[in-house]
Amino acid sequence: MGTDPGSYHLLAPDCAACPVGRDHPGCEYACLEASERRLAATVSGWGGGGATGRGGGAVVAAVLFEPVFSAGGVFWPPPGYLERLEATARRWGALLIANEVTTSAGRTGRWHAYQHSSITPDVVALGKGIGNGLPVAATVVKAEVEETVYRAGLVHVQSHQSDPLSGFAVAEVVRLVRELGLLERNVGLGEELKAKLERVARETGAIRDVRGQGLMAAFAPVGDGQRFHAELTRQGVVTCYRPAYGTVQLMPAYTLTSAEIDRFVSVLTSVAASAATWR
Repeated sequence: MGTDPGSYHLLAPDCAACPVGRDHPGCEYACLEASERRLAATVSGWGGGGATGRGGGAVVAAVLFEPVFSAGGVFWPPPGYLERLEATARRWGALLIANEVTTSAGRTGRWHAYQHSSITPDVVALGKGIGNGLPVAATVVKAEVEETVYRAGLVHVQSHQSDPLSGFAVAEVVRLVRELGLLERNVGLGEELKAKLERVARETGAIRDVRGQGLMAAFAPVGDGQRFHAELTRQGVVTCYRPAYGTVQLMPAYTLTSAEIDRFVSVLTSVAASAATWR
């Protein structure tokens, strides 16, 4: 990308609000195709001659993605999208970087959310859950990436790099997730939570677009989402509301129990009944 690398945003693969007006399945990932065409034109304007990769100019250095869009509305790309994205990055000769800061450490029922697909990123960014509350971040890279970085003399240094306390915390989190079988537990609890949310959606009509994987779930209130969220809070249920997307985000602790899910669903049903009078 020369002396002015810039950056480029791919169209989000949000099938509920497709940026190119297509329907999945059958769209052949038209959103990514549109992004590729626009990117080729953009990098040509930078003087790179198009998104040609290492073999023809190396104008694209890396493709950075979230396997689950967290702050961006809590939605999952359609099946096969990440594989197509990986193929695009390989064709360009670009690194594939997974942002797993929100989704790592078993949140979706796998150690990393990208593992629900068949892709293999070159770099994975980790944080949040791997420290179980302690501020910890890590970057995991393929051996060839690490070798290239060190040969180039690019070394990141900051005060708490390789902090033994943080390393101990991460090791304990990994040990407990393994010994307590939390990956499998998150899968089961996630299926239970999603099924009960779908039941509330069917029976009340007050919420829609229920989605989830493991202990990461979301739904959209019908009508006044801000008021819906405020009422949940007033009744003692803490959730995250994304007003830009009209989405209530659920990311409960791994210690969640079925009884707590039932308590949440009871409050949710009560709020849903009240919401019917707001419209």
